[in-house]
Amino acid sequence: MNRSQQTTESTSRFSYHGDEPEEGGVASTRSKNGEPGPEERLLDISEINRRIGMHYHHKFRIPPWDETDYPAVTPTVGEVEITNAGEALIVRGRASATLRLECARCLSPVDMTVEAEIQEEFPLIAERNAYNQEEIKAVDEDAPAAVITGNIMDFGDLLRQNLLLAAPLQPRCEPECKVAGVISVEEAEAQAAEEARVAADNPLRRLGDLWRERE
Repeated sequence: MNRSQQTTESTSRFSYHGDEPEEGGVASTRSKNGEPGPEERLLDISEINRRIGMHYHHKFRIPPWDETDYPAVTPTVGEVEITNAGEALIVRGRASATLRLECARCLSPVDMTVEAEIQEEFPLIAERNAYNQEEIKAVDEDAPAAVITGNIMDFGDLLRQNLLLAAPLQPRCEPECKVAGVISVEEAEAQAAEEARVAADNPLRRLGDLWRERE
């Protein structure tokens, strides 16, 4: 391992593959040395956008942040590969966090560990700047809940979206959560079946059927 690789591993746990960028690649917007730290939410992807075939392996550990629709109670951890495939910027990896959700039955808070597989692709397009220089950008501005603006990726928001999609739609505080006056779909179906069986066995109903037949 050369000195540059040692520095990368010890400071940001961010590995460069292929042509190493001269001024950093997927760097933090607040980084001083051109390398993103594992806690950074915003990444500058301008360098990797320019170099076809370049890819990065990034391990992250982002502390919980104040978002009303992202109730993480632990750091968001995992790793991703970010690759310039020529026509698209590809992001592949995994992430996990403990989210504080609401029980679908009793509405009490429940902490659940959620894991998400990340598979995202952003088309790369060439544009001319004010100096008539060609710039390559990953396009995402027109997408719902866009995570890329210019050459800045809101990596934290990308993780948030994937983890919320992976969260259960009807979390339970416990498998057999009971609430007074509330029954599950399975219990309602069983109750309806039993009521139908009792009604079918009712002798008065059979008598009524006979009377209608005579009429």
